[in-house]
Amino acid sequence: MLSAEAAGALVATAVLLRVPLGRPLRGGMPAVALLGLPLVLLGGGSPAWLLVLAAVVAGVGLEVFGMGWNLAVQEHVEPAQLSRAYSYDALGSMALVPVGQLVAGPVAERFGLAPVVLAGGLAVAVIALATLASPDVRRLPRAPSPHGAADPATVAPG
Repeated sequence: MLSAEAAGALVATAVLLRVPLGRPLRGGMPAVALLGLPLVLLGGGSPAWLLVLAAVVAGVGLEVFGMGWNLAVQEHVEPAQLSRAYSYDALGSMALVPVGQLVAGPVAERFGLAPVVLAGGLAVAVIALATLASPDVRRLPRAPSPHGAADPATVAPG
């Protein structure tokens, strides 16, 4: 599964070398919602080949999100504050992992493994997509080029 996810990330990287992200979070948040797909399929008892395919798709989603998130942070956070911003990002991304690991066993024992895995996958997707309710997330553009010229990725034709 991890190798399939990595393969998806490699495919996305190759595509992202050619495809600009004009609004990095508008594309990144739905993409990261794809991380829930393997969990939903695992909780639903899907066959292994489908889980591997879902892991490839999740890898693509993770890479698109990563690119969008890093563009947004690096272009919209003052350089003197980047270290602090990335520290808070890492803390927010990892703070609840130990709590989830402690709670997962007892919750799965109480409600069953498949329903908990399925609910976890749905929660990943819903939370990621819920961020799009914020206009600031949806509308965040690429920053202007530091050289004064507009970035071709952000200029609409016509």
